[in-house]
Amino acid sequence: MDKPAVTPSAGYRALVVDDEVPLAEVVASYLRREQFDVSLAHSGADALAQAREIDPDVVILDLALPGIDGVEVCRQLRTFSDAYVVMLTARDTEMDTIVGLSVGADDYVTKPFSPRELVARIRAMLRRPRTVAAPTSAAAAAYARRGGMRAFVLIPDGYVAQGKLAQALVYGAEVLAIRGNFDRALDIVQEAAGKYPVTLVNSVNPFRLQGQKTAAFEIIDALGDAPDWLCIPMGNAGNISAYWMGFQEYQQAGHSRTLPRMMGFQASGSAPLVNDTTVSDPDTIATAIRIGNPVNRAKAIAARQASKGAFLDVTDAEIIEAYKLLGGQEGIFCEPASAASVAGLLKRKDEVPANATVVCVLTGNGLKDPDCAISNNDAAFHTDLDPDLSTVAGVMGF
Repeated sequence: MDKPAVTPSAGYRALVVDDEVPLAEVVASYLRREQFDVSLAHSGADALAQAREIDPDVVILDLALPGIDGVEVCRQLRTFSDAYVVMLTARDTEMDTIVGLSVGADDYVTKPFSPRELVARIRAMLRRPRTVAAPTSAAAAAYARRGGMRAFVLIPDGYVAQGKLAQALVYGAEVLAIRGNFDRALDIVQEAAGKYPVTLVNSVNPFRLQGQKTAAFEIIDALGDAPDWLCIPMGNAGNISAYWMGFQEYQQAGHSRTLPRMMGFQASGSAPLVNDTTVSDPDTIATAIRIGNPVNRAKAIAARQASKGAFLDVTDAEIIEAYKLLGGQEGIFCEPASAASVAGLLKRKDEVPANATVVCVLTGNGLKDPDCAISNNDAAFHTDLDPDLSTVAGVMGF
């Protein structure tokens, strides 16, 4: 299938902020050669205004700006943006570096500098994941805390990954652990939302899907068109429903020519969509998709049918195999549920058309479920070693 070429506008967005216009132009020219979309600002106020407008991926920020200086710009930037920030300064002092990093800068470069080295540093930063994505409960708790509201998180007792639970607790949520599974917890919160002044913010909430659909926009922006296959894990089936919505809307708006086949994957012990049933006691290592009665069932089935896609189950063993492959060979640490998309692709690889573009969605960072990583890895972990160089060197093979 022919694909339009990826244009520079499909790349990263950079904002160069420096009152030395010739220097800013030089930096911008090097970034444009590397396919960055570059905007320029020459004052702190202009930088903040443009950052709000273009949502840059990286900001190259001079420390000594007229009016609002670089430190204050960085501090304010951190209240609404998670862009990488590289500070530029003519002053090579430890205190300048400490102050810059303390307000949220990611790197520090002293003038004069090599533009090539600066671009290399930026590329290296962009290869690193920016943040650990928060699960629904943690995100709800964080925003509730910021907005002065109470956040309640209802969970099945003992069946939530510790990394997810930890985030919700740190953000001040009131956690209620019930004797029952996720589906029963969802029933209760739906009843509560209908009876009391509370808002339900998981996949039942239509605004949640409106936010999730924008991930499909980003995929098309990055590739230049929709992929041939979109492989995605399914629990409550909010993601597959939202992504399909996004692909359709972007095509209707003229941003893509094609639509993908939506390939949804569930764990074998929790596969109500694959088997067209309700699972009363779902069981899988992939806690994020351990759901027996998905609330978005009808939307997911409609996406599968309209896209000529398919649903398939993968075993926990296949999920862990993909989980370890992603970590050990690609340097990507995802939670087990995320690995279901890759496990599914590997299981169906013989059906992928030649020269097809396939996107596998990884829905969560591995730090959401650290216990799984400790229990499922092929790394060597040497313990109880004598505290001397000869012992350590011997283990290292020297």
